[in-house]
Amino acid sequence: MLDLGERKQTNLGRLANPFVGRGIELHHVETCVDEGRRPITIVGPGGAGKTRLLQEVGHRLLPRFSGPDDGGVWFIGLNEARTLTDIVLSTATVLGVSVAKTQSMLDTLGRAIAGRKRVLLLFDNFEQLVEHGPDTLNHWLETAPEASMVISSRERLLLPGEQLISIGSLGLPDQTCASVDEFLDSEAGKLLIDRVRSVRSGYNPDSSEATSLTNLVWRLDGMPLALELAGARFATLNPSQLLERLERRFEILSRRTRLPHRHDSLKTCIDWSWEMLSPVEQSVLAQCYVFSGGFDIDAAEAILEKGEGASTL
Repeated sequence: MLDLGERKQTNLGRLANPFVGRGIELHHVETCVDEGRRPITIVGPGGAGKTRLLQEVGHRLLPRFSGPDDGGVWFIGLNEARTLTDIVLSTATVLGVSVAKTQSMLDTLGRAIAGRKRVLLLFDNFEQLVEHGPDTLNHWLETAPEASMVISSRERLLLPGEQLISIGSLGLPDQTCASVDEFLDSEAGKLLIDRVRSVRSGYNPDSSEATSLTNLVWRLDGMPLALELAGARFATLNPSQLLERLERRFEILSRRTRLPHRHDSLKTCIDWSWEMLSPVEQSVLAQCYVFSGGFDIDAAEAILEKGEGASTL
């Protein structure tokens, strides 16, 4: 027996920050969905912004799946999923479908998806499920011919009819850029400054900072996560100071690893962000490593040691 419960149109929440760039990729996804191409896989390395792009896709396409006979748009996060059962239960929970852990649960959920008719399912973090997960999606696609699926993954799924949309760095300004206007015309420049303004309200770079800002986004390869982490550091540092500290981190990293340059950028920024934390903050974060995927404040409080650690939350 299926319990569809109250029919809502989406579980997408309001996004905290404006979306920057990826106009070509967004248009490609929308075109593929409109043409009925299935499935669509957004492929890119960690830190490239796949999750944020997937969320933006959902928000932009929601009006097309919100008719009285449509099934809506649903975001299924799979960062904690490892097995076929995990995929089924995660999807069922989001859709509000009751399924028992039996051999028929895959078919049961497939029929429920088919019952939604025109529905858009957004599967995030599929890379850890590429061994068995694609067969699950393919089964649902065959069972629910009106359903659309967009998936984010670090690897392609090798499914019949799969439409690949690869993403990497954001658009960068010319490397010799010395103009603030030219810097802000680039995707990487727009994202960095937007994130800076979240910690320094009203921040507007002046002409003396253009070269440092350009060197900074190039040094970070235009990778969205690295740019966001760097933007948070503007609360206490100016562009030149930030670039100087990052350069020192890159020098240390280059002597220790042989990572691809893109991974250099991200690892350096994460390492440096870690070093900016106080010892108590580092201890709190280290204790939270026991969680797989994400966690909320109640879960963190349950495992943190009493004292400064708990109060840091």
